[in-house]
Amino acid sequence: MANLRSWKKALRNAVDYPWDSDIDSDHPKCPRCGSTMDFHGHDDDGDFAYGEGYWECDSCGFKVTENDV
Repeated sequence: MANLRSWKKALRNAVDYPWDSDIDSDHPKCPRCGSTMDFHGHDDDGDFAYGEGYWECDSCGFKVTENDV
């Protein structure tokens, strides 16, 4: 697995500064298996409070919340 701390830092940078990142913050690569993850979070209806959204990998089940990055 890639260094999780570095991965989280890079993802946080992609969320905060998308124009300055090569990472797609809605679909980053999973640090465990390398598959594409999906973001599940807030939309116009406010499904999740900001910070409670999460990324999940369908391949290996790895999950991380916005508050964790």
